[in-house]
Amino acid sequence: MNRENKILHFYLNRYLPYLLFIFMLISCSPSYRSFISGDKKYYEKIADSCDYLIVKAKNPPKTWDTSRETQWLIKADDNSLPSAIKNLHPNYIMIYLNHKSVYSIGIFIGISRNSYVVGWGKDNYWNNSDKNIWSLSTSGEGGISVLYTRKDKSNTMK
Repeated sequence: MNRENKILHFYLNRYLPYLLFIFMLISCSPSYRSFISGDKKYYEKIADSCDYLIVKAKNPPKTWDTSRETQWLIKADDNSLPSAIKNLHPNYIMIYLNHKSVYSIGIFIGISRNSYVVGWGKDNYWNNSDKNIWSLSTSGEGGISVLYTRKDKSNTMK
């Protein structure tokens, strides 16, 4: 083996596993830019999936971490997650409660600079006085963007 091949072999053995791991992390979840370029049906499907989790929160599965009074944790590999949320390849999902009523869901995607959050929550947090409007928003490299809104389907916990 000549000197160049030895050097190449050395670097490939040393750094290739790390590069593959980083590539895997980056390529698993949709990028922020591709997420914000979705259409209404795409966002509606994600909102429906969040509503499904709100209904499920009335009787949460044992796999959910409900030990905190104001926020519950759902792991990314939880079988109760709808496919629209699983397809985002989240790191984890948080359900936020106020007096035992769900007021928002946060879907946390990515690591460090490439990370972003998709939120489904009551729109009165975004300067809207109508408490029956819910919005799907995201915060990432471009700040906060409201992507989809609709009237409450009465799925909130009572």
